[in-house]
Amino acid sequence: MERERLTEARRGALEEAAQSTEEARLLREQLKDLEHNLKVLRSEMDAFREARSTRSAHTAKLAVELEYMEAACVSDLGIEASELRQQRMCNASKAKRWRKRTKLAAG
Repeated sequence: MERERLTEARRGALEEAAQSTEEARLLREQLKDLEHNLKVLRSEMDAFREARSTRSAHTAKLAVELEYMEAACVSDLGIEASELRQQRMCNASKAKRWRKRTKLAAG
């Protein structure tokens, strides 16, 4: 009787150990997948940071070039850049209306 009880306890302990071993294996697999996903996400984040840095540097370069061009407008042409842009927009609008009239006359 005692032997049967011990055998049953041993069998239960072995089943529990096997179950715990399987759970541990599954958890290790999940951890491995999570670590891989984390590595991928960190790599993507690094790439986004690099792209942002590149865009920031390019934006700064364009701002300096714009400042230089605005100063050149005043010194070389004697006209503010904003006024020059306004004239250009006005001329573009006139050219568009002219093309439209020409197209209608030819049609």
